[in-house]
Amino acid sequence: MLLLDLLAFGVIFYQANNMELPSLYGSRLLLGIYFGISGSIIPAYLVSISPPEMTGQVGSFNQLLITIGISVAYKLGYATIYQG
Repeated sequence: MLLLDLLAFGVIFYQANNMELPSLYGSRLLLGIYFGISGSIIPAYLVSISPPEMTGQVGSFNQLLITIGISVAYKLGYATIYQG
């Protein structure tokens, strides 16, 4: 997980400093792969380290927080774009 996070940090840094269209396509592709892999590794890791009586709650809570984060990001983005 740490190596994946370092890769994502490098890709995000590259994307922030290179605004050509092919660079944006490549970095978005790599970030999509990262989010796909981390989206399957992190819940499995959280369930494996949680106590047996809490595995369902931990797995569900992870998905709930992702959904809340997407909703908040959407609302903040919508509020800043359409202000007036």
